[in-house]
Amino acid sequence: ATIWSWTVDTAAPAAPIVTSAPVSRTKSRSATIAFHGAELGLQYSCRLDVAGFVPCSSPAAYGNLPDGTHTFAVGSTDAAGNSGPTAQRQWIVDTGPPHTRITGAPSAVSSGQSASFAFAANETASFVCSLDGGTFSPCSSPKAYGGLHNGCHTFRVRATDLAGNVEQA
Repeated sequence: ATIWSWTVDTAAPAAPIVTSAPVSRTKSRSATIAFHGAELGLQYSCRLDVAGFVPCSSPAAYGNLPDGTHTFAVGSTDAAGNSGPTAQRQWIVDTGPPHTRITGAPSAVSSGQSASFAFAANETASFVCSLDGGTFSPCSSPKAYGGLHNGCHTFRVRATDLAGNVEQA
């Protein structure tokens, strides 16, 4: 007797599981995304940003990414031709330093022995401040100083953004 067995598969595979991807904000212009599916024999398709889906395998690697938001998507198709939902990851490439603006300062000549400085960056950042060439230390706006002696004083502030880019003071 001749026997023929087959399997009917009409169920779509589950969305692939992304196991590693860039952090939400990075200064790296390259990205490697690792993923896998829940069943054997899957074929994967990947898309970066607005490009079309193309066949891919894990890990998918991309380079020379411009600053800005990037979205990676991966989908899978099983041996029966069923396509499932996609998994997505989004991150921001940020290679430029923040820019801080001093928005409040004492007059150029003052009789007071205290000074207060207000400042803000053009993006979310943490700050370090220095007075008269001293060591930079963490600070926030406004930063006040007291007990200042007669003479010229110099205030410097430097920002570090969420991607780790550091501004020149």
